[in-house]
Amino acid sequence: MANATGLQFTLALAGADDLDLAVVDFTLTETLSAPFELVVNLASRDGDLSPEAFLDRELTLTVWQDGEALRRIHGVATAFGR
Repeated sequence: MANATGLQFTLALAGADDLDLAVVDFTLTETLSAPFELVVNLASRDGDLSPEAFLDRELTLTVWQDGEALRRIHGVATAFGR
């Protein structure tokens, strides 16, 4: 969902194009010479999402503005919670 600034955030899970996920918010922590940490809070109409669907899978968070991808953050899911 885009907001008034034209920003939109999407999360893609490798091999799972059928998931209907909405990015609620996220926190990205980056430092020099260290791995980054990305925490994403999602919303889904599917109440049966399981940790196995996410853990150890490649994910891509894309930051969009006015339909143009500004940044893509690639990583692997290491935790899942409700």
